[in-house]
Amino acid sequence: MLLVALATAPASAQLRQVAPGESPTLAADEGLLLVAVDSTVALSVARFARVDGRDASTLADTTDLGELPVGRSHALFVAPAGRYRWENTDTTTTTLRLADDTELRFDVAAGQLNYVGDLVLRPLREDGGLIAEASATLANRSLAAIDWLDQHHARLHARHRLQYAGHYPDPFPAFYAHERDSHPASVEPATTFDPPPQLATPLPLTMSRLAREPRFSQVRLNGAGDLLALQVREGEDRWRIDLVAMANGATTVVATSAVPFGQLLWADDRHLVLGAGEQAYRRAVQVLRLQRTHAGWQARRAQVPRAGEVLHARGDVLVFASLSGRGDVQVHRIAVPDQAAADALAFDDRDRLEPGIDGVLHWETDRHGALRLARVHRGDGESWLYGRDGRYAQVRRLGDAPGDVLDLEPVGLSGDGAYLYALTERGREQRDAVAIDLATGAVARTVFSRPGVDVESLVLDRAQEPLSVTYLRDGQRVSEYFGPRGALVGPVLARLFPGHAVTAAARSANGRRWAVWVEASDRPPALHVVDLDARSARLVPGNTPWLDGLPLRSAQLLRVPTRDGLVLDAFLTLPAGTQRVPLVVLPHGGPIGIADSRRFDAKVQFLVALGHAVLQVNFRGSAGYGRAFREAGLRGQGTSIEDDVNAAIAHALARDDAAAHRLDAGRMCMVGASYGGYSGLVAAVRWPDRFRCVVSIAGVSDRLLAFSASDSALTPRGRAQMEQVMGDPRTQAERIRAASPLYRYRELRTPVMLAHGVEDRRVDFEQSRRLGRMLALAGRPAVGLAFEGEGHGLVRPENVDRLWTGVAGFLERMLAPTAPGAARVATVAP
Repeated sequence: MLLVALATAPASAQLRQVAPGESPTLAADEGLLLVAVDSTVALSVARFARVDGRDASTLADTTDLGELPVGRSHALFVAPAGRYRWENTDTTTTTLRLADDTELRFDVAAGQLNYVGDLVLRPLREDGGLIAEASATLANRSLAAIDWLDQHHARLHARHRLQYAGHYPDPFPAFYAHERDSHPASVEPATTFDPPPQLATPLPLTMSRLAREPRFSQVRLNGAGDLLALQVREGEDRWRIDLVAMANGATTVVATSAVPFGQLLWADDRHLVLGAGEQAYRRAVQVLRLQRTHAGWQARRAQVPRAGEVLHARGDVLVFASLSGRGDVQVHRIAVPDQAAADALAFDDRDRLEPGIDGVLHWETDRHGALRLARVHRGDGESWLYGRDGRYAQVRRLGDAPGDVLDLEPVGLSGDGAYLYALTERGREQRDAVAIDLATGAVARTVFSRPGVDVESLVLDRAQEPLSVTYLRDGQRVSEYFGPRGALVGPVLARLFPGHAVTAAARSANGRRWAVWVEASDRPPALHVVDLDARSARLVPGNTPWLDGLPLRSAQLLRVPTRDGLVLDAFLTLPAGTQRVPLVVLPHGGPIGIADSRRFDAKVQFLVALGHAVLQVNFRGSAGYGRAFREAGLRGQGTSIEDDVNAAIAHALARDDAAAHRLDAGRMCMVGASYGGYSGLVAAVRWPDRFRCVVSIAGVSDRLLAFSASDSALTPRGRAQMEQVMGDPRTQAERIRAASPLYRYRELRTPVMLAHGVEDRRVDFEQSRRLGRMLALAGRPAVGLAFEGEGHGLVRPENVDRLWTGVAGFLERMLAPTAPGAARVATVAP
């Protein structure tokens, strides 16, 4: 329970807290206000106030020395109608000021019970045990708020139903009240989920083994091509840098760290620059001078005494960027031939290379290390400043307005600093690689374009010129190469690795030696070094040794026609054997701008190892197929996208080949995460007799709630993008509601499993809480798992295994030949 210390104010204008069981009478200009604070750290104060400053309130826990405890705390007030804002929250060591954040302002309407969402406080960064950065956002958890009201203010809540007062309407509180009143028995809040069934047979493979992060990253060849540097993950909190000699494959460990190396670059053939730390401009930077010895290679190191980022390096001379006391990026040219020289560095303001520009977030240099392009924070957006020698002007025409780069993905500066290489679809039918003239802001030339093909990535070489592009073709990642040897590279790699996706990781200066990633649906990523002259490749072993020898299965490509003339890519993976098997449909997340491909997929291999066939579908809206295909998915959630999934299922079942004959149409289940979870739920509503079960992992059930309980909706720009993709809830609420499984829960008769991270900021746990409650009201409770401390994707291996063991047990029961509903055979129309 919370106690509020009120500022002195006239009684008619003063906030007053409502005690449990109290039933106050509201004046004409008063409303009820329910506030909630959800914090992972204890607070000594959380304060909100009228915007005009007349009233202020301080929340404090009466049982713990005046502190708000960790977790969620609620309080109910009688409040004068008007505009309010959150002012600040304090811990014993830190004050988080909130008053300037317009997203944390809210209205109290007279005569109703107003709820504005939970104030969610999360530390982002700690320094010396103290909170250095934290986030404060509002998230609509109205079901949790309703439960608290029913426990502490039941009579008052019965008279004044809760109204959500955020940016968008939320019909759920009224819907829930109506549905609960229509059911003869109430449901206890604690009984939202039943546990999933226990597995009757041991798992052939654990998901944590299949989904374990590969060991290699940050692959770099020196210019001579005789040394390969790469980052190797040794354990949960240990990373190292290996130096591999190309002459004989001998490996030397030259650095270790308790945090990842966020930066790894060659300053020349014998100087290696390392930056330990994942956060830009906060890395611990060191320069390694490499010397050959009879036992291999030895590294003499010099540590820069200030955290920062290396923008350019030549030998032991660095263009070094660090953060000023105000958080702006400042740049110095420093020499670090040895530790004594590093320790003597003064970082004098008079020696700074950059001009006095406020709000600089990042600098780009040309190949000589001259500062040419700055990304700058301006108001509520970002701008680009271009120039040299201290004179910089804003670059225009990169977006719809000066500085607007929403549809532009910068890759890097050209070697001479005159062009910005980027990926864009502005005025184009697909995502192309382009060079932008920074003097004018206009596209100077197209580096790569192919009709109906979105460029996935553009790689620049050490001279900061285009090296290769990658894109999807037939569901496989394909690379094309530039430069004098570009025409030779592709055919050589195709002969060395037939049927595999090969992408460039690094290249020697003369282009004779390449480090490449090689991958397929039945082969996890492997690093090879290719000698173009010898037409040979050498494996760098040890990337995923825990997967060696596993019986992995390959995916086959299906071309799926739709009724409106599109052709979709789908991928079918079958288990070994010849027997008929259940089909698990695995739609991807997003849904816009994401795609599946024929690459190694841990979820697919796990499900196939259980004996299930797996179908993936690149439905309309997926990335890789051009603007028209991607935009065809806009506002198609629950309708045309699921029509595409349906078409792929029908196509897979109807083909006259051995693979189709193995699929048991009477034993199908939808399993998906994020949008894929939503897709499964809505498909079960639309086709109630088709699927034996649905598994929704961090899935949306209430599409309207996504506008008030997601990190995608925290800014005006984010909300505008959501409206473009999903529609505007203020004018299209009924259409969006009709595509929400939550509001059609009576039609959702297929057994459901829900799984969700409680700390999910993209799809709030409230989504699964709501659907679980409604299914329990209907007498068809979902089985489910909640993961404390986990977000939109599970991180802890034990939780990954707990989730997928639960999924395996659920599928085992639901897809067994003798399971309930086994006699029915679904008819799937194309």
